[in-house]
Amino acid sequence: MIDVNLYNESVTQLGVLLDAKKVVDRKNNGALTAYYILEVRYPSGISYEHYFYPDDKILTLIGKDIVFDRIDYNQEKIITHIY
Repeated sequence: MIDVNLYNESVTQLGVLLDAKKVVDRKNNGALTAYYILEVRYPSGISYEHYFYPDDKILTLIGKDIVFDRIDYNQEKIITHIY
C-alpha cells in the first residue's frame, strides 16, 4: 500500500456554487456510495464539476459565494472542505 497524503496538494479556491446533485452509486460488491456533484463557477467565469462527499447542508449554499479547499485527483476535482 502506498501512503499518500492528498491534503498536501490542496488549494484554497473561491467560487459560486451553481448547482448540487446527489448521486448514489452501488458498487459491484453491493456497497452504496453517496456524494454530490457540484457545479462551481470561478471568478474567471469558467464553471467546473467537483465531487463533494460530506453532507446535505451543501444544498443551502446554492447561489452563494463559497471558499473551499480542492484537490485534483485522477483528473477529478474534489472539494475537501468548505469554509
